[in-house]
Amino acid sequence: MSAHLGLILHVQEGNGGLSGWFSNPTAGASSTWWVSKAGVLEQYLSADLCAWAQGDGNSSYNSVETEGYHSEPLTVDQEATLASLYAWGAEHYGWEPFLAEAPGQPGFGWHGMGGQDWGGHYDCPGDLRKPRRQPILNVAFGGNLGTPGQEGGAVEICATPSGKGYWICGSDGGVFSYGDAAYHGSIPEPGGADVLNEPIVGMAATPSGGGYWLLGRDGGVFTFGDAEFYGAPTGLVH
Repeated sequence: MSAHLGLILHVQEGNGGLSGWFSNPTAGASSTWWVSKAGVLEQYLSADLCAWAQGDGNSSYNSVETEGYHSEPLTVDQEATLASLYAWGAEHYGWEPFLAEAPGQPGFGWHGMGGQDWGGHYDCPGDLRKPRRQPILNVAFGGNLGTPGQEGGAVEICATPSGKGYWICGSDGGVFSYGDAAYHGSIPEPGGADVLNEPIVGMAATPSGGGYWLLGRDGGVFTFGDAEFYGAPTGLVH
């Protein structure tokens, strides 16, 4: 490895461990790690060696395959293991608590961001898995739902339009998404400043499910995704 910029998320497009396939020299492919749907972590080579996972990105990022298909969301167990793995990488290699969206950026990236130079897998790991990187980072760097009455305790749950997912919001402005709920951002991003004057007390999703509003106890309104800001009580900061 010429650098340890972070971790790249992949999808297997199949089920079952990959040790047999990666041990076949004719495959011309490998990955540093693989995570099963049950959250089992397998390591196929040293994290200090280049895997054959993402073309020109092999020498600067480690890689992790996830069991399943791009049409399936990550399981809760997979996300927990990925958070633990990223926390380990942050401790050992200094992985940054940020999302990488283009080659050369430090943080938690995705295979398709490398385009043709990374093999042309533009849809890997898929639209259901890619947005889960931020919630995974939140957990890796100490985020949790907490308990009601404590800072960060859960205060609201909102269903998606399909009813096949939901968002849970914490009093600290943290947002956790499940099922087909897409993550559109939250207030306490890793490495960011706390901008809340008062705790969050409510949340509402847009009709499209493409965004949401968070409401502070002081009347402050925070918008994410396709949620628009229409005003807040006089004298309060948006």
